[in-house]
Amino acid sequence: MKTLLILFAALLAIALPTHGADSAGPVSTEKSSTDGRPVARSYVLKPNDVVLVTVFGEPELQAREKIEADGYIRFPYLEKVFIATNTVDQAIQKFEKLLKDGYLVHPQVNITLIESAKKTVTILGFVSKPGPYPLDEEGIPILDAIGFAGGISNLGTLNKVTLVRAGQSKPQLFKLQKMQDDGQALPKVYPGDRINVGERTF
Repeated sequence: MKTLLILFAALLAIALPTHGADSAGPVSTEKSSTDGRPVARSYVLKPNDVVLVTVFGEPELQAREKIEADGYIRFPYLEKVFIATNTVDQAIQKFEKLLKDGYLVHPQVNITLIESAKKTVTILGFVSKPGPYPLDEEGIPILDAIGFAGGISNLGTLNKVTLVRAGQSKPQLFKLQKMQDDGQALPKVYPGDRINVGERTF
């Protein structure tokens, strides 16, 4: 009999649900996941990341968007919001501030990273093989990146190279050949950057 009572108690303990497992409330982004990896609120958002932005208790205020090359995403009522180069926490604060301005009293925003952008650098213009190329390293010489695309073509020149940083729209112009001849340090490129090699003047 004693053995049966112990067995019954053990089965009852297994059957009972854990207290608080179904508690309501907004989901925390502290342990949001992407590609099976945990993502902290300190994660820095970048172009081509896919995010889900939701507002607790406001089902019509949500958007699943890929961050555009210029760093913006679209969101109901707010149109376009710049979030690239922001951490998840900074982006949440930005959305909450914007929504407080004439929309909601106490918005509770959650941002989940659905898919992390692949690390690439894009080389366009007068190169042999223009297009995006994988870039797993941080900060490689710009000439090495141009080499990914087979180097400049017969019509290209290293003295008309523009570089657009990830999350920015303003291009920087570099005369790489002149800089190299003068012994100046050449810029480095990072994932998400875009390089455009200009046409040689005849």
